[in-house]
Amino acid sequence: MAGRKADLAEARASLPRALLRRAARRGAHKPSIADFEFLKPINRGAYGRVFLGKKKATGDIYAIKVMSKQAVLLKNQASHIRTERDIAARTSHPFLVNFFYAFQTRDSLYMVMEYLPGGDLGMQLQAHAPLPEQWVRVYAAETAVAIGYLHSQGIIHRDLKPDNLLVSSTGHLKLTDFGLSSYGRLGGAPTVATTGPPATPGPPKTPGSGLAATPA
Repeated sequence: MAGRKADLAEARASLPRALLRRAARRGAHKPSIADFEFLKPINRGAYGRVFLGKKKATGDIYAIKVMSKQAVLLKNQASHIRTERDIAARTSHPFLVNFFYAFQTRDSLYMVMEYLPGGDLGMQLQAHAPLPEQWVRVYAAETAVAIGYLHSQGIIHRDLKPDNLLVSSTGHLKLTDFGLSSYGRLGGAPTVATTGPPATPGPPKTPGSGLAATPA
């Protein structure tokens, strides 16, 4: 018994801290639709909508992606939805949109994501074209770092476009939407990055509509 406990402790020590925190958070309480207040819709996609939502117990604000099970099944997209959920759950990086919870009801699937108030890069291109050179440099670097992290985890995004690059309140980009992603060469246990590149100021804060996840 002592040997098994030691093995368990060693295994836990080898896990990334961010993944342990997620496991502890989920283990404490199984989330459901009753835990959230839906404030307003902020985007629409092929399988449903994204809502601005608030967790009732804490007041924390999230983007809640709601997908119709019927629409997902009719379009044979169940595997893509599972891939998106699984990759979002196993990755953690400053330039990826944070994933918090997933749950379902009889008719719908729910993914609770980080809310980013700055809209997406496509909106920035429309509002500020041509983008200042300083912005372009920062955006390109942050996108490259995000993609590099995914590749280090054996993940290929396969849907890199302005709509899937969201802007944080501090003006930094975060990559989202792993529905078309696939696993490439896997060489070992995933690692979780907790810091980005050396402190690089983001572009000035800009108002946006607050898209925080886009249905696949």
